[in-house]
Amino acid sequence: MTLSNWLKTYVYNPLLIILMRRFSSLTVQPFLGVVCFFVTFFLIGVWHGRTSEFVFFGVLTGAGMAVNKLWQLGMARRLGRKGYKKLVENWVYSALGRGLNFVWFAFTLFWFWSNWKQIGQLHAALSGVQWTGVWLVAWASVTVALAVWEWLRSWLLSFKTSEGPVMSSRYALVVYATALGLAAVVINALLHQPAPAIVYKAF
Repeated sequence: MTLSNWLKTYVYNPLLIILMRRFSSLTVQPFLGVVCFFVTFFLIGVWHGRTSEFVFFGVLTGAGMAVNKLWQLGMARRLGRKGYKKLVENWVYSALGRGLNFVWFAFTLFWFWSNWKQIGQLHAALSGVQWTGVWLVAWASVTVALAVWEWLRSWLLSFKTSEGPVMSSRYALVVYATALGLAAVVINALLHQPAPAIVYKAF
C-alpha cells in the first residue's frame, strides 16, 4: 500500500467521518475537508523527516492543499456548479492552475532539501520584487511547458487501433519504461564518473 493510500484510508477518511459526526451543519461540512486535507498533507511532510525544516515543509504542503480546496469551494459558490465546471474545462484556466501547482510544490522543496541557514541565504539573495519576478517567470514558463506536454500527450494518444490508443498499449508502455530505465542508468553513470584528467597535461 502506498503512503498516499495509507493516509487516505487511515487518516483522511476517519478524520473526516469524526468531524462530520461532530459538526453536522451542512454549511460547515465542506470546510471539514479543508481541515482534513491540511492534516493529511502536513503528515506527509513530517513523514519525510523530524527536523523543523520538514515540519515547515508539511505546513506549506498542507496549506497549499487547504488554500486550493478553499478556492474551489469559493469559486463553486460564486459561479455555481455549472459555472465552475465550465471554468475548470477552460484550457487556459487549467494550464495556469497546473503551472501554479508545480511552482508551489517546487517552492516547498526548498525546505525539503535545504537547512534554515541556506534558506536564509536564498531569501537574502534577492529583494521581494525580484523574488516576485522570479516566481512569475517560473509560473509562466512551467505553465507553457506543461501545456505543451499535455498537447503532445493528447496528440500521441489520438493514434488508436481497435484495442485502444497505441501509446497506452502494453508494448508501448514496456518500451517507454525501458527507455526511462536506460536513461536513468546512463544519467546515474555519468553523474558518478570522476572528473577527466586535463588533456593539456600530456603536452
